[in-house]
Amino acid sequence: MFVFDFLKGIAVYRLGLDNTENFINSVKADVSIKNMSLEKDGILNISCFYREREKLETALNKSGGTIINKRTFGIPVVAERLKHRLGLIAGLVISVCLIMLSSLFVWEIRIEGNEKLRDSEVVEMLKKAGFREGMMKKNVDVKKVTDRLLINEDAVSWMAINFDGTVAHVEMKEAKIALPAPKKENVNLVASTNGIILRVDALEGGTKVAKGDVVLKGQLLVSAFVDKRTGGSMLRGARGFVWANTVRSFGVVVPLEYKIKKYTGNTRHDYSFTFLGKTLSFSDSVNSGTEKSEFVKHHEKLRLFGKVVLPVMFNRAVHNEYTEFTQRRTKQQALLLARQTAKERLLEISPDFAIADFDEEYTVENGKLIYKCNFDGVENIATELEFELS
Repeated sequence: MFVFDFLKGIAVYRLGLDNTENFINSVKADVSIKNMSLEKDGILNISCFYREREKLETALNKSGGTIINKRTFGIPVVAERLKHRLGLIAGLVISVCLIMLSSLFVWEIRIEGNEKLRDSEVVEMLKKAGFREGMMKKNVDVKKVTDRLLINEDAVSWMAINFDGTVAHVEMKEAKIALPAPKKENVNLVASTNGIILRVDALEGGTKVAKGDVVLKGQLLVSAFVDKRTGGSMLRGARGFVWANTVRSFGVVVPLEYKIKKYTGNTRHDYSFTFLGKTLSFSDSVNSGTEKSEFVKHHEKLRLFGKVVLPVMFNRAVHNEYTEFTQRRTKQQALLLARQTAKERLLEISPDFAIADFDEEYTVENGKLIYKCNFDGVENIATELEFELS
């Protein structure tokens, strides 16, 4: 729909009116109104096709209204600006011819059926097998590509490639049997934090601590070397769990005053086309005066007849304008937020931490709640540490 509007051209107005209802009644018979909204202060936002803008402005003059802001965009606007630049128009004609020729190529690869593998990984596999975007469809030997990929890639068990216009649909099934990760022998288990040992479950390696031992962060818990009965030691690698009583401490600062956004409803748009690595902008954004705005980008490939994907990307950036207001939290609200933040940080560091007890303290200074908390609990403190074999 945005592409259709862009091709026909759109005029967007913010109007000041004494009698909004009479103006709408006078204009709607001759003008195709695209969008219309009324602000609280009586300002009317309205848009119409570019070719009907003069009818709307004539009706506005008769009603005694004024134009607060006006924006126009679309192909007719560009054509009007460029009507004296014949070289650029000739370039556009050549571009259209090139676009028609591009229907002979593959310009988009869509992956279907992958669960663990990312689309980018499958595309890279296809490239190694001799298939990529930009190839002529007649030069693609589908059977050879799929056979080569299935032979070289253990993660894929089945694949088929079908063409729909300039789009290649790649259907695939991933191998169900996952290859085991190679076992590392040059690995010790060390303490991720200070603690008091409660239990050691060493699946492999030599245990270096026992129940009741006090250990420090980085201390060796399970060694990669095990003692042999005949004397000496041998390298086996360390695996297992070491459960300990630990204390995790966190500090959180929560401002009592914070900013919130209130969107004004005003939007600005940037439009451009990307073709063969070059970007052509067809509109200029003019800020309506609001201090701040955030934008969302949208990209879509142009299509002919709904199926043929062209190597032209239509880009649209929507700027949503807003103003900022200051809000204030109560001390209790700030305390609840600080507690929640501290627990989230705890789970980020140690997801298996079982909280047995906790203590907290807080003060309010210079408009901020300063919070400190100690979590007492049980966790697996064993973490792998690789070392070099000499």
